Amino acid sequence: MAPAAAAETKLENGWFRGYCKFKSPMLQLHKEIVDFCEFLSPTPEEQAARNTAVESVFRSYKTYMPHCKVQVFGSFRTGLYLPISDIDVIGKARVPII
Repeated sequence: MAPAAAAETKLENGWFRGYCKFKSPMLQLHKEIVDFCEFLSPTPEEQAARNTAVESVFRSYKTYMPHCKVQVFGSFRTGLYLPISDIDVIGKARVPII
């Protein structure tokens, strides 16, 4: 088996649970989509690690810029992030405009 095909098979084995066969192709497709979504969802450990990283950034902002308002936005905020997604954070400083 070629290396690319082996890698593709390994990825599919990570999420595809082919042990469940439905007579209806629509039900089988639905099951495959649900399995894939579960595969992409973060584990509790991954979620905890991301939360710890966000808390660390918030603490740093509050230490060095106490008047700054910090917000998380994007896919992490909505919970729709992928395992390789970044965490979007913005710090808004209340600086008077001259």
